Amino acid sequence: VDSIRGYFPTAAVVIMADGVRPQMEHRREQYTEYVASIRAKAFAGEYGPSTIVRKFHEPSQQATMTRETLKDVDTPLIFFCEHDAILRRDRSEIAFPAIFNLLLSDGANLVRFYNWADVWHEHVPLMRGEFEHMGSRFVRTVQYSQWPLVSRTDYHRAILARHFLPGERKMIETNMYGPVAASTWE
Repeated sequence: VDSIRGYFPTAAVVIMADGVRPQMEHRREQYTEYVASIRAKAFAGEYGPSTIVRKFHEPSQQATMTRETLKDVDTPLIFFCEHDAILRRDRSEIAFPAIFNLLLSDGANLVRFYNWADVWHEHVPLMRGEFEHMGSRFVRTVQYSQWPLVSRTDYHRAILARHFLPGERKMIETNMYGPVAASTWE
């Protein structure tokens, strides 16, 4: 949350907390305490204003939790960040105005942040060239990842509706790798 608040100090933040999977039942008590701690910090304002924890009692996985959470979102864009892939601040500042403009002008469906300065050799075949928008450099890709990203809300809703059955318990990446990698940039 701190990595997000560094860029968005007053934005609404929803922390999605999944239910306990059967194979992790032995950790239920520890996880329950962890989620309670997060909720207490959110309630006390330690994560900044407008931070809520949305607890899912049944194990739902990312696709279901995101689909349900997006029902309450009324903004045209969302910022999505998994707990284990923070938004790094050790490089140059992120050009959020250019990103927002690109998405809102339908120049892209989502902008994902890459954690390295150079593209991994394994990802090179999935890259579709660089372009500039409002003075910022972007790389087109058909490599899908849920790493920190900004997305049009309607696009995220559409991929969840198109590529996941209602109630399907999967990570978003699981169903998105194939369709995205097999598609053209357009």
